[in-house]
Amino acid sequence: MKCSENQKVDLNEVARHLWFFCQQEKIEFDLFSHSLQQAYLPLLTQLYSKYLEHRENNPHKAFVVGINGAQGSGKSTLARLLNILLKSCFSLEVLNFSIDDLYLSGEDRAELADKIHPLLKKRGVPGTHNVALGISLLRQLSRTDKFKPVKLPLFDKSRDEPCTPEHQRLVTDAPQIIIFEGWCVATPPESDDALRCPINELEKTQDPEGKWRRWVNQQLKENYQSLFVMIDYLIFLKAPNWEVIAHWRNEQEEKLISQLARSKQTEGSIKTMNQQEIIQFISLFERLTRHSLIVLDDLADITITLNQYRSPKPIDFEN
Repeated sequence: MKCSENQKVDLNEVARHLWFFCQQEKIEFDLFSHSLQQAYLPLLTQLYSKYLEHRENNPHKAFVVGINGAQGSGKSTLARLLNILLKSCFSLEVLNFSIDDLYLSGEDRAELADKIHPLLKKRGVPGTHNVALGISLLRQLSRTDKFKPVKLPLFDKSRDEPCTPEHQRLVTDAPQIIIFEGWCVATPPESDDALRCPINELEKTQDPEGKWRRWVNQQLKENYQSLFVMIDYLIFLKAPNWEVIAHWRNEQEEKLISQLARSKQTEGSIKTMNQQEIIQFISLFERLTRHSLIVLDDLADITITLNQYRSPKPIDFEN
């Protein structure tokens, strides 16, 4: 179905695609339909309107939509949903791109750990992504008038390593909308005063002098803002609190283990985490996640507030 600039979303078309999406994502259709009416359908029409405004002023540049959400908040699921609906309802060329796919290799992180701080051996925080690559890719992907095929990196979290080149995505068509999502996307750096005291047991025992958190914050202040400034419209999925986020991350790991079991992948090269490892891992994210919960309300173009079950509160763009 092709929609003109003045057409409204065809609800029957949306329902049809939503049904298949829920089947694919193993989501309860009736529950997700309610969320669609409350928040995601208004967001869809708002995004299309903003895209048209952007195209009027920037005819040769893709519209870059950022999605920030804590681990387990559903940002990747929302990105996939918006991709499907923007394509099906408005015939737009949409590309999804995750900051997670910019993670450095284990070897590169080990080098950072040796030179700067041992905690940098673990992926996750600012400084463990290839930001220069991300900036280069977004620049290439955004040029709709002089577009050339682009290969996108992929990161395999089950092996904690980037995928080899033969498994990378080849983008052959210029995207009109790029959905760029990640847990720290568009997060600003903290103040120096905020870095003085450890925020959890990991920082207290493994970063007592604050060297790691100051270095991470400096990366966020210098390198990452050059990447985030390329975002034209920011969506913030706001979780209720840190405790709920920690629970969501546990669910993510259980889902990964279940997926690996169903695919009958053998142990050894596959990396999953036990409960203690999960606690330590999410502790790396706690500082900036709590910071985002405070500051991104004012920075985002739209905040979608979630309850503990990830259901969004209603949003109304007319008020």
